Amino acid sequence: MDFSFYVDDNCLIDVVSKVETDSSDLKSILELIDLVLDTSKATVFVSEDCLTSKIGNESACDFVYGTLMNTHHKDLSLELQVLLDRMDEFDPDDFFHDDYDDKEDGGSCAYLVLKTNRFGALIGLYDSSSFSWWDGSSMTLIDNRKSIRDHYRKIFNANYTLPLLDEICMNVFDNIYFHSPIKDIDNIGVCINQFKDSIIKHLSYLNDSAQFDYLNDSKKFINKAGSAGIDLSPESPNTHSDKEAMKARTIQINGHDVVCEWHTKITPTKGRIHFHFGSNLPSKVSSVTEGKLIVSAFVDHFK
Repeated sequence: MDFSFYVDDNCLIDVVSKVETDSSDLKSILELIDLVLDTSKATVFVSEDCLTSKIGNESACDFVYGTLMNTHHKDLSLELQVLLDRMDEFDPDDFFHDDYDDKEDGGSCAYLVLKTNRFGALIGLYDSSSFSWWDGSSMTLIDNRKSIRDHYRKIFNANYTLPLLDEICMNVFDNIYFHSPIKDIDNIGVCINQFKDSIIKHLSYLNDSAQFDYLNDSKKFINKAGSAGIDLSPESPNTHSDKEAMKARTIQINGHDVVCEWHTKITPTKGRIHFHFGSNLPSKVSSVTEGKLIVSAFVDHFK
């Protein structure tokens, strides 16, 4: 499985060259590289030719390791040096082909790789969607934290397997605390392959929007979720009056009971994802869940 991310070398050198007048873009791209490197399975590549580019009258290498070290941006220079050591290099010559258009592609070695592979993630700040070879369905511009998650979802959607989902779960659903491991999705009571898209849609809503939508306006939450194509609800009064039923919907985290009555419905009769919004819980619970929405169970249907 390809978990490769490529740094836009043109963008990197450009923001380095402008650091004296505006350091914000360099800070942004360094943060993105660091975030990607810290995700599981990711490998970040940078062209071995990157620091041979010119910045003024000197090479980018001399500028980063020399000139910049003697300015008040020394810390940024050191951070970049550390990240360069953590990244892998690639040889652009391995990707050159006859239809490469240096003018159209802006001379970026990273562009060359994505154009050749027809898939990939580009870490940078400049919009690449105008290039004729750019395919938004298989390529992702990594220009913010959310885009990292989006790219992992593209990988998963293109290569769905349960082991893969288990492998990259925390990258795909980074705002969910899974009390029930994602591999327990096999217990959901519907055919995983048949309802894959629906299951991922439900988990994506729980990850991306559910907590915010509920806390923003709890009275309109069910309608808000419905407008996103998600059928969900809390338990009925009858279920609330059944102690054994509510016990089945209660989990323990760090010695505290957490009632997870809310659930999404993959079908009207089967396929339930039980959850708690993750808010207003004791600090001993939040210290474990980090305030994330809690998925407690994947079940056919609780009694």
